[in-house]
Amino acid sequence: YPMDLADLNSLKQSMDDMLQNELDKARTNGFDQGFQSAYLVNNAGSIGDLMPVSDFTSLQKFQQFIDLNVTSGCWITNSFLNFVRASVNDSAVVVNVSSLWAVQPCKTVSQYCAAKAARDMFHKTLALEVEDKTLNGVNVKVLNYAPGPCDTSMQSDIRESDTVDKGVKEFCINSKAESTLVKPMDSAEKLAMLVFENKYCNGDHIDFFD
Repeated sequence: YPMDLADLNSLKQSMDDMLQNELDKARTNGFDQGFQSAYLVNNAGSIGDLMPVSDFTSLQKFQQFIDLNVTSGCWITNSFLNFVRASVNDSAVVVNVSSLWAVQPCKTVSQYCAAKAARDMFHKTLALEVEDKTLNGVNVKVLNYAPGPCDTSMQSDIRESDTVDKGVKEFCINSKAESTLVKPMDSAEKLAMLVFENKYCNGDHIDFFD
């Protein structure tokens, strides 16, 4: 279901339409009483500008980054919770795809670090809110999962950047050359194990290497 997560004017309606579409499909397939459980893996985002904070020049571009990576990410979770309240009977899991850089600063990656840290705290707060009470009878658990340095286009962006910190760039180049980057499927399997075997506490930040 394609949508522009940086367009805050359409985001709420787009999320509502997508979730309603899923509910309608479920009812068509005989699930008239709603879902037993629901899972959200909140992963959309971008890496932002790779440069020192003092080199930022466009306020508009920075705002667009925040809209995409923080505001929309938090609103996706909010929309999912409203869906859970209305359409789920037993349990729900919210996975915020985080990063080591949510808890550890990294030179020239300030935008990404700040966005991941903000989303982590938003979801940690949610975990506290649902810890002692259900959401309309539904038990909700929240996990901040850092997938490790996965072999994705984000790594390519860092390796090809002319403005990223030299040490960060060298680390990413060497990781690719030495085949030490995490395979996305391996990280996804680790996440699935954590969620389906319930091997985490509500609000935890867990890294692939933990």
